[in-house]
Amino acid sequence: MKEKKTKREKDDANVLRFERRLGHPPEKVWRALTDASEVAAWFPTATERETTITEYDPPRVLAYTWGDQELRWELRPGEGGGSVLVFTTTRASATLARAA
Repeated sequence: MKEKKTKREKDDANVLRFERRLGHPPEKVWRALTDASEVAAWFPTATERETTITEYDPPRVLAYTWGDQELRWELRPGEGGGSVLVFTTTRASATLARAA
């Protein structure tokens, strides 16, 4: 599993982007992102925060706001029947400064 990470600032916001190659097909990864019981198995915190879905294109893109963050999950087929997952999170710089 190979991972690339980048961090940048855009319009006074911090953007973190992770790209990871997974050994599972996009459809299986999509279920892990969208099925509540599967999300509960890997997401590090309770997911009861208010969310607004901003983009939904199964099984390729899921984007939503979560609290004061924007989260975006992108899937594409990878080599050998696997997939490539790109996760991007955007958070206002002022929010990060308050949290520090």
